[in-house]
Amino acid sequence: MSKKILLSWLFMAILCLPVLAQIQEPVKFKTEWKSVSADEVEIVFTGKMEKGWHVYSTDLPEGGPISATFNTDKIEGAEVVGKLKPAGKEIDKMDPIFGMQVRFFEGTATFVQKIRLKGGKYEIRKRIYGCARRQSQCRQKHGFQRSDRA
Repeated sequence: MSKKILLSWLFMAILCLPVLAQIQEPVKFKTEWKSVSADEVEIVFTGKMEKGWHVYSTDLPEGGPISATFNTDKIEGAEVVGKLKPAGKEIDKMDPIFGMQVRFFEGTATFVQKIRLKGGKYEIRKRIYGCARRQSQCRQKHGFQRSDRA
């Protein structure tokens, strides 16, 4: 009887290994809030990636990898100013998987989004969305939320 139980547990553990292997976070983003003026701020996303991974930049051509974008889940008392901008050292290189020139970051990726505060209370729930890739593996998204009173 105990041999059956042991074999059952071993079988279940083997079945769970692929699921656990899928749960990775190869890029860890931190978010910084910088005041530019009394009514404008910059949200700076800085991602540190594991060796061998890279994060694609913004505004990549159609048919290629997912470009980094800044998406709004909820925004009250504020508005987005312009597009998400890459900062730091981008690598511009032919990607054999997509068969096109792409821009990406290795080691550290930094993106900046400007926000205009309308005065009073504000709430911002946004996320940077994009693709981190190593060979054929791809991981996406990073969330950010901030609420405050003026």
